[in-house]
Amino acid sequence: MRQEDILEGLNKQQLEAVTSTEGPMLLLAGAGSGKTRVITHRIAYGLQQGTFRADQVLAVTFTNKAAGEMRERISNLSRVDFNRHWVKTFHSACAAILRREAPAFNYPRDFTIYDTRDQTALIKDILKKTGGSLANSTPAAILNKISRAQDSLLGPGDLKPRFDGDMQHEQLTAVYRIYQERLQEAKALDFGDLIFQTVRLFEEQEEILEKWRTRFPYLLIDEFQDTNKAQYTLMKQLAKKSRNVCVVGDDDQSIYSWRGADIHNIRSFQKDFQEAKIIRLEQNYRSTPQILEIASSVISNNNERMSKTLWSQLEKGPGAVYLETEDDREEAEAIAGGIRELAEQDTAFPDIAVFYRTNFQSRTIEECLMQREIPYRVIGSVRFYERKEVKDLLAYLRLAVNPYDAQAFERAASVPPRGIGARTRALLREKAAAGRDLITACEQSIAEGSIKGKRTVSGLKNLLLCLRAVQDAASVKDAVARGMEKSGLMQHYAEEEQRLGDLHELHAAADSFAADSPDEGLGEFLNRIALLGEMDKTDSATGVNLMTLHNAKGLEFDTVFIAGMEEGLFPHYLSADEQRRLEEERRLFYVGITRAKQRLLLSAASRRFSFGRTSYNEPSRFLNEIPESLCEKRGGAFLRTPRLRAAKPHKNTPEATVTEDQSSPGFREGERVSHPRYGEGVITRRTGPEVVARVQVAFRERSCLFLERYSNLTSLEKEE
Repeated sequence: MRQEDILEGLNKQQLEAVTSTEGPMLLLAGAGSGKTRVITHRIAYGLQQGTFRADQVLAVTFTNKAAGEMRERISNLSRVDFNRHWVKTFHSACAAILRREAPAFNYPRDFTIYDTRDQTALIKDILKKTGGSLANSTPAAILNKISRAQDSLLGPGDLKPRFDGDMQHEQLTAVYRIYQERLQEAKALDFGDLIFQTVRLFEEQEEILEKWRTRFPYLLIDEFQDTNKAQYTLMKQLAKKSRNVCVVGDDDQSIYSWRGADIHNIRSFQKDFQEAKIIRLEQNYRSTPQILEIASSVISNNNERMSKTLWSQLEKGPGAVYLETEDDREEAEAIAGGIRELAEQDTAFPDIAVFYRTNFQSRTIEECLMQREIPYRVIGSVRFYERKEVKDLLAYLRLAVNPYDAQAFERAASVPPRGIGARTRALLREKAAAGRDLITACEQSIAEGSIKGKRTVSGLKNLLLCLRAVQDAASVKDAVARGMEKSGLMQHYAEEEQRLGDLHELHAAADSFAADSPDEGLGEFLNRIALLGEMDKTDSATGVNLMTLHNAKGLEFDTVFIAGMEEGLFPHYLSADEQRRLEEERRLFYVGITRAKQRLLLSAASRRFSFGRTSYNEPSRFLNEIPESLCEKRGGAFLRTPRLRAAKPHKNTPEATVTEDQSSPGFREGERVSHPRYGEGVITRRTGPEVVARVQVAFRERSCLFLERYSNLTSLEKEE
């Protein structure tokens, strides 16, 4: 391909980044600035100019998908088959190096790489044999600690108490040491080891490092802001002599410190490669100027950043819309209503995304989407009622209602582990299949002596008896709370905040059900959940996209909803009082904003039931960082736009006394009304049947909620 073809259409900064192929470079690529295009054109240009050969380049990115797409684009641009060359993830590159150098550290070339399932099984076996204070910790929590240690290049003997969190230092160190010994015995490595052992090999054997430096004198590292200490050290080892290294990233999008990413690597690069050329890609090709101005206004409040200002030549669009709702249910209904209206305006469902800070927030949104028959898919997770921890708790609740439920028994008897093997469970199910409930089956098995582990089976029987008493709780909410306590799941998942959040959210679902159906019991609640699953028969591949903000990075959508803009939720309460963490929360918001191409819709709930309690939340501080001229506050609905703005929707709602037999005068959304106290307003929303209505009215100074049973709807008069 001709040089002119490779350089065609590049802006000034992109052109400089593509043609400067010698020496170190820090490429600060703002959101939507054509980063991938610059990377692929840079490699193609270097090949075309003869600066390097294809086999001299090591390009590293973070996902296999990104690596595959990069190889294909470089091949098409350069007319060189790049599929057989080194465009890899850090882990796959290190695996390839270690297989070639395996004899140097006494491993076979065909060593095994343990995946998460293998690692979990190994940790479970170690815990079973060592016991101690970590016996009640989940394997996932322990593996996370080990992985973070590996990311920081810390072996078992290097651990410090700061890595322990709430785990005892000596116990964690012992488990880590045994874990590494068992891996070595099996001639296996885990994912963290792949990078850790490569760095160690290069440190200990200079001739091997020199061989790979010579092999790859040209390095390119993508998503540099997401690198950890081990990855940065590996890059520095390989690039120290040639200095031909280009790192590409955006410090404003560094959002993964919880999994080891270190934003300070960008500053370390400037110190270690002081001659590096710094190029900022600031022209955005994705979003409207208004969305970019919102993003820049927010992120400018961070101190720990390298300044850049995104700009766009795209046509102007609307600013953000902010909706403050009374509770999370109303928030979810508003989001579903907004999505339905967008669909009626010919916006395709896959062009819409709903972001939230934590996974548990998806529950109410999913339910409201299902009720409106809106197809959706959950990105980076599974649907709420399909999540493991939710199914675990539902199994216990099903047993409380039906002690004959063998399928629920199988799950409940296994999680948390109770020392009851598959053979014992099968024998108990056989007895239950003969017309006995599972409690009776346990009692008879113990009496007959037909089963091993009488003590554990007796404990299971007592658990089943406790569950039977769950139904005696005063409400469905209390029944679920008892189930959470008696099952042992709260302790089992104590160190996994996301799973705990989902358990509490199921409790919140029970609370909502109890409020809506106070005369119904636990069985009806479980039936409702089962029916929700039956309702969801839509094609999720063509649906609305639901995901956490962390999973949104790298994606783009015409319309973006960001739910839960509340203090304590976003920014998260664990981050609000520490500047470093608060700045990462702000970067997370920035990432969410810059995913939107045309519309940005924000929402908050004044009241939210989460983690077992009702919280009354102030709007997120991040909202105050958006210029007023770029964020319209509304009450009632996102898109059915009243011409009158609401100052504080849903707060201090006025109520007038009225007898219960007054009927609604047929109010409809969009109609203008007047009130003797609040003046002229617009009906933004009406819900409920004709006899018992709920009407939301946006007045000039506030938004008011009128309930037919308690508020005087007849005080509202229609305007002609």
